[in-house]
Amino acid sequence: MNGLSISTLLTGEVILLGSLSAVLLGLSLLLAGRRWRERNGRKAGLIALAGLVVAALSTGLLGLRGEALVLSCLATLWGLGCLLRSAAWRTCLRCVTGALGNHHLQAVVLLLAGFGALAGWLAWQERDTPYWDGGPGATGETPTVLKPSGVEAKTDHGQVIPLMVVENPNQITAEGEERYLKNVQMTHKLIRTGPGSLESNCHGWVFTGGRYWVKGSEVPRILEDNGYQSVTNPLPGDIVIYRDPTGQVAHTAQVTAVSVGGTVLLESKWGKLGRFIHPPEHQPYASEWQFYRSPRGNHLLHGLPDGATPPVPATGRGAI
Repeated sequence: MNGLSISTLLTGEVILLGSLSAVLLGLSLLLAGRRWRERNGRKAGLIALAGLVVAALSTGLLGLRGEALVLSCLATLWGLGCLLRSAAWRTCLRCVTGALGNHHLQAVVLLLAGFGALAGWLAWQERDTPYWDGGPGATGETPTVLKPSGVEAKTDHGQVIPLMVVENPNQITAEGEERYLKNVQMTHKLIRTGPGSLESNCHGWVFTGGRYWVKGSEVPRILEDNGYQSVTNPLPGDIVIYRDPTGQVAHTAQVTAVSVGGTVLLESKWGKLGRFIHPPEHQPYASEWQFYRSPRGNHLLHGLPDGATPPVPATGRGAI
């Protein structure tokens, strides 16, 4: 992306950096004595100005856009506070800047902003992973809208896992799927094992036998309750969990084959697109993944309608 946008700036790292920095600045103002403020106000202002220049150069030359913008804003506020605390400004603009020049007020504003941003960051971390529906922006298709199915599955420990179904039947066309795969440069890197469908997403294909959609936010509970353990030596039948940079579950796949040399092939359903066999790195979800194994025999949740069967890897369960 060539320019700044809200979506690129409001990342978890940027919000966390800004909130913690604001808290530290507010505490420093509260703890600093009056004599220190009077003697070092100009120095602090110069330091803040230097930080603003460095942040601006970082933004323009190094591409550190989100982080540099946060630092620039904080440096500007700090420098403005130093100017407002100076004797000249208080004398000339006492009526206008009296309240703004009060270090207690500045500290309170910084603390409130910092803690508020930190709370927002925590809430943002707890958000549900958006459903990936085949890339509506790339395929020209209408985004998938989900609703509760009325069926509640359960983990081995009895925790309820809500199951979802598609509310707007908008099956992706073959042309749309082909266009998407071409846009993400996956056309010749996949083996198709099933057509596109609205019955399930990737998590639902693994944990409900392809009958429902399951939220990515429910996957960690399933892993914990159903005895999954992280492994580094994947075997056919193990599952693979992909996570985005914030740690949210973005995709679930199943190991379908492992070669003698250690090459791993997965099978997974891509939103409302089809099912594909692919290496772990050839998918549009995330660049980080982890293999998991459970001793329970299959990956299905409890409480599914009769007839639900676990997905069987297209190439069987042996090594290749």
